Amino acid sequence: MIGIIALLISVLLPALSKARQQANSIYCESNLRGMGQLIQMYASENHGYTTGVWDLVNFTTFADTLTVMSTRRYAQAPFPGQPATAEYVEPDQDLAIFHDVDVPLDSWYAHSCAYIGNIRALGGTGGWWDPIAPAPQYAGDGYYPRQLSSIKRPSDIMMVWCGPCNVNGGINYGCKENYPDALDNYLMWSEGNGLCNPPQPGTTYTITSYSNPIALGTGVAGNPSSQIAGSVLPSYLKAANVDNNGTWPSYGANYMRFRHLNNKSCNFLYCDFHVGSKALGTVLARDVCLNP
Repeated sequence: MIGIIALLISVLLPALSKARQQANSIYCESNLRGMGQLIQMYASENHGYTTGVWDLVNFTTFADTLTVMSTRRYAQAPFPGQPATAEYVEPDQDLAIFHDVDVPLDSWYAHSCAYIGNIRALGGTGGWWDPIAPAPQYAGDGYYPRQLSSIKRPSDIMMVWCGPCNVNGGINYGCKENYPDALDNYLMWSEGNGLCNPPQPGTTYTITSYSNPIALGTGVAGNPSSQIAGSVLPSYLKAANVDNNGTWPSYGANYMRFRHLNNKSCNFLYCDFHVGSKALGTVLARDVCLNP
């Protein structure tokens, strides 16, 4: 009898584990659908324009903006880490849809967000990557929010995806940055493609580069890039697919976290607001690069 029970357990446990992993992935997909609904609501109230994914001046994210729009509740003072002069447009706590279950810790910081937004689709303010007012100014206009109707191939382009979580001192702070600063070997700025398709003038990108797998970030295995065919190897992707503990190289190693289905799958909200999943190694540069 004991042997039969042990046999049943050995058969059922893997099935239960797989079912739980699938349920967690579905939970994440539901989060992304909720974000998509909020982004559409925001656009409908703002002449079709998207919300910025990141504001380096006030240290607010798209999670803060969409939460305020949804709850209509504002913080009474800047939250920790913001300058004292920051605008009081942050919520007391971001909505739960910006959290995820396949992460190391459930003790979420009030303004944590486990997702990365495509800065070309959502826009952003300030940063060393700023093409309008680059470092050391840091307070330039950045990538402007854009009208949803201006995005070409919206069903092919990823708008929001799972990002690495920064866990420190028993607290999950979500993504250290909510924009893909280091995605594909820092090719956010002048010498890269800037997440554009077709390439920006003067860059080293070519049209053929967009058919290559995209690198997750930097600091691991020689900084491969989709502009170098064959450089984004499975071994690199596995090494880079980590959570962010705030130190180098993991700080820049991953801006697209394949945390679902036993660290093999990532979920995406597309620019036409459908949600889908892709396996580690199958995301191509053209999946995140949109018209400038």
